[in-house]
Amino acid sequence: MSIDNSTVDLNHLLNSCITVESWNLAPKTAIPQQVCFRLDAETIKAIEQIKISQKSLQLSQTNLTALRCYALFNLPSAPKFSYSQQSYLKQAALTFSTHYPAKFPSEPLLRSTIGLRGKILQQIKQDLVRNPILLEHLLEAHYWLTDEILSQLPLKSQADRSWLIYGGIILTIFAICGLNWYFLAHSPAIRLIICSLLLAIGFTAIAIYGQLRWWAIYQLAGKIFAQKTVSRRLSLKILSYLI
Repeated sequence: MSIDNSTVDLNHLLNSCITVESWNLAPKTAIPQQVCFRLDAETIKAIEQIKISQKSLQLSQTNLTALRCYALFNLPSAPKFSYSQQSYLKQAALTFSTHYPAKFPSEPLLRSTIGLRGKILQQIKQDLVRNPILLEHLLEAHYWLTDEILSQLPLKSQADRSWLIYGGIILTIFAICGLNWYFLAHSPAIRLIICSLLLAIGFTAIAIYGQLRWWAIYQLAGKIFAQKTVSRRLSLKILSYLI
């Protein structure tokens, strides 16, 4: 399969303009705060070229990991750090802001806040309204980048493998029960007791596996906010096999 080098270069350029800004809560704890797009004439042109070619943005693994961590942090079930921080954590929304440092170096020009219930708050800096051409370009770039990111945030669930494990346990128990019933020299009452015990053990194993699975998900969700990108990436990969 041939690789379009121009598309690779465009994706690299666009990935470089995407950052997840964090608030340092403690020396080893950073709370992801918002996604920032820092655009210029070159990145806007790159977006237009990718749109014309009808291709999608290929997020880098580093960016995708950081963005998924940000999204998971804003889930209602995300691990909380302490009771005193609840007012900050109640935001439960994703924020995307666009900057254009060449003309407006200090503040974001566009900001979209997307709540978990679908509510969207859109803010546009008044100075940008006075420049309709730049406003049009930035709006298109801002919405396209936001849409591309949101479409790639969900983890690819491998949950069907859990059903294979459940089914394997049940089939194994029934196979052992069948062998016990037809080949062991016991009275029907003893056979029935043994089969009942085996079934109880099997369903207990399924219940324990389910509890361990959710415990592992919770533990991994906490590890996702580690500062090391490698640790985050590994935790997200394992998490995709559990959810």
